[in-house]
Amino acid sequence: MNTDHPGAKEELYAQESEFKILKILLPYIKNKTFIDVGAEKGSFARQLMEFGFTGTLFEPCPKHHPELMRLTENSGSLFFDFAIDKKDREASLHIAVDENGEPMDYYHSLHYLSDDSRVNHQKEIPVNCRSLESLLNEGIIGNDIGILKMDTEGNDLQVIQGMAGVLPEVLICEFFTQGLYAGWSAAAPEGLIAEVKNALGYDHYMAIKRLADFELISFGPAVFLEKQWGNLIFINNELYHGAFKELQQAVISSEKQIFEMAGKKDAQIRAVESQTEKQLTEKIDALYRVCEQRLELINHLTEEAEKRGEIIQQLDNKLRNSE
Repeated sequence: MNTDHPGAKEELYAQESEFKILKILLPYIKNKTFIDVGAEKGSFARQLMEFGFTGTLFEPCPKHHPELMRLTENSGSLFFDFAIDKKDREASLHIAVDENGEPMDYYHSLHYLSDDSRVNHQKEIPVNCRSLESLLNEGIIGNDIGILKMDTEGNDLQVIQGMAGVLPEVLICEFFTQGLYAGWSAAAPEGLIAEVKNALGYDHYMAIKRLADFELISFGPAVFLEKQWGNLIFINNELYHGAFKELQQAVISSEKQIFEMAGKKDAQIRAVESQTEKQLTEKIDALYRVCEQRLELINHLTEEAEKRGEIIQQLDNKLRNSE
């Protein structure tokens, strides 16, 4: 994930840390079913389907519909073109476009970003929004859900607020901290954590936090910094306690990698500083040699001028004597 999310977001679930946690949890999950809210190109769904899961995919962006229909055809999984929200309603989906005005793969959102140079919401299309609660009541989805993943580009909180009665074993949502996307303030991790805990009753979560080149897996309660982004993985009690030791090893491994990476960064900085100092010394030496050469040239020119002065004086004396 270029890990610097604003520039070029990678496919979310091609990221190593998310899959490290999911692979630990998969053997403990009872229900081999999933819901993918904001399926995008289907990378998350495809991975779970390869593990034997069947699911229900939701993606309102038309660009991704052909690929998702191919993915779910004759698979036992289903695809719907709804946007998932707090309640059933009609809304506008803001389409992110590239410099040529073509729809991008990501950043399409129900929340408009007006002043973000990294995301250009030039277009919008009407979409039908549904809540998970209403889909559950209509029987479109069930409540025997192993994993519910959401990636709605700033709308995850509203999805959570509209999922009463839907209690997956694992719930994954995306967060952005202050200073990253001003128009997506509802994606702050503190609000997501409070809503999931209070409304849905989850006591345990893990946070995968990214900032620049650094990535850290931690248990909740987690501390967040400005301009961080990542995912929160909420886990029900039975699953959490069953997989705890393996999850703990993943956290320890992540912390170790951070220290190793920090050490490498420090060594790189020291190497650059050393190289810079060496280059500066070489430049000073070269400049000193140039100054010496120029001083020597000035001395030569001075001597030559003095000799010319003597010759001119001699010629002048001869002219006077001849008169």
